[in-house]
Amino acid sequence: MSIVQHHMLDAYRAAQRGEAAPPPPGTVDPHPIRTYREWRRFRSLIAQLTPPADGDDRRGGGVRPHRPAPADGRTPGRSRGAPTRG
Repeated sequence: MSIVQHHMLDAYRAAQRGEAAPPPPGTVDPHPIRTYREWRRFRSLIAQLTPPADGDDRRGGGVRPHRPAPADGRTPGRSRGAPTRG
């Protein structure tokens, strides 16, 4: 269902109930869109000004977290049947 069809249905329901019709699509949209754009600009500015935290791979060069070795002595990340390169 398109936005226009949805608005027509809402207007019909409002008329059946004796309520005021909802505003047409697009008349109240600019404020939330403008607010979201400002928030995105603010977040990008903050990301540029702050150094990356340890382990933060989003900006590259992060430190990988330490994973302890399994109790049975295997190498982490390999299955028992995986052949080793030699």
